[in-house]
Amino acid sequence: MTTPEHQLAMAKACVGGDLDAVNELLKNGYDFRIPITWNDKDGKECKNAPIFIAVDFGYSDMVRTFIDHGWGMNEQDDSEYTALDWAGWTGQLDLVKSLVDLGASPSQDGLDLAREGGHKEVVEFLMQSMDLYKNLEGDEDEIMMKATREGDLDKVKELLEKGYDLDKWKDESGNYQAYSPISVAYRTGNMKIMQVFMENGMEVEYNFRDNEQVENETS
Repeated sequence: MTTPEHQLAMAKACVGGDLDAVNELLKNGYDFRIPITWNDKDGKECKNAPIFIAVDFGYSDMVRTFIDHGWGMNEQDDSEYTALDWAGWTGQLDLVKSLVDLGASPSQDGLDLAREGGHKEVVEFLMQSMDLYKNLEGDEDEIMMKATREGDLDKVKELLEKGYDLDKWKDESGNYQAYSPISVAYRTGNMKIMQVFMENGMEVEYNFRDNEQVENETS
């Protein structure tokens, strides 16, 4: 029972937060995995499975209803995003925490979406809830690069305290290479990590106009 009329009814119920109507449709066999057309809070037309509408509007009870009816915690939509990814993108920290508590696994895509949306608290929570360095065990260079890209100040400090050598990223002229952690910290504007690098021997500064490295006149 998923006719166009029923899809319209489901979209209306999800947007309006009508949990009783959603439950009635589900009770009568509505296929909640079929994407339906709806308009978000800004009036933009979207097409997603109903659970993503509930996430977008922050209807946590409705989100839980779809999960209870069989939507997988790590199930993806046609764009390969999970409900958790979507919640992070919309910046809903309480819903993000709830989904993680229910067993949803934070992903790099979700972390990137939350960061893109400027949701600092969500980003911090997801970073604490996921293994950023999975499959990188023993590769300190890749770990340092990822820690710098993600803004993981604690991991950067940890590596430096263990004796990580920043000089390995210098070229024959003594300048840090363009793909070094120092360059990544500069490009992402992470001044806290740049400060830590400087405290641990970094002796260059960057030209903000052309992203070239120049010798620090004060060193």
